[in-house]
Amino acid sequence: MLSSDLVGTWRLVTSDGNPFDPPRFDEWILREEGTANFTHLGPGTWTYNDGFLTIKPDYLSPAPRRARASRERVRQPVPPRFEVLRLLDDQLDLRYAPDEETRQRLFGPVIRRLPLDAPGLSKSSLAAGLLPWALEYPAGNTATLYLPDDEGPNAPATMIAAVERSLLQVMGFIRTG
Repeated sequence: MLSSDLVGTWRLVTSDGNPFDPPRFDEWILREEGTANFTHLGPGTWTYNDGFLTIKPDYLSPAPRRARASRERVRQPVPPRFEVLRLLDDQLDLRYAPDEETRQRLFGPVIRRLPLDAPGLSKSSLAAGLLPWALEYPAGNTATLYLPDDEGPNAPATMIAAVERSLLQVMGFIRTG
């Protein structure tokens, strides 16, 4: 497949193959020169290499800034990359395929219950009766998840697994232009 095969207007479809009706649809316009417009992400660029489509909405590009006095390194977000699973006529199937560094920041956290007196917890969440859970990802980033007490001890793992599955599900598009 060539990158020119991806040029066109693509609309996200439901799992049964029907396009979403406006205003709930997501449309990607991929132009030959590598520029693009993404309904929910705005203008940007795109590339295709070795079976992967990478999109880079302009908002991911840093705004010009004055030189920093410190040597602090600013981490730029990695543009989303999708594996092209199928391109047949006017149908395109993609699956999110993050690089290894991004995968370690998004998937497979260690989950543990936090004591209610742990420092830095949200007082309003605790006052609402929510229990704090720590999420520690392989890349070192952390998060705190607050859930109702009646959800049970497996609720955080169940919720994280559902989010991971939704990120990795196949996205179907049809060519509309």
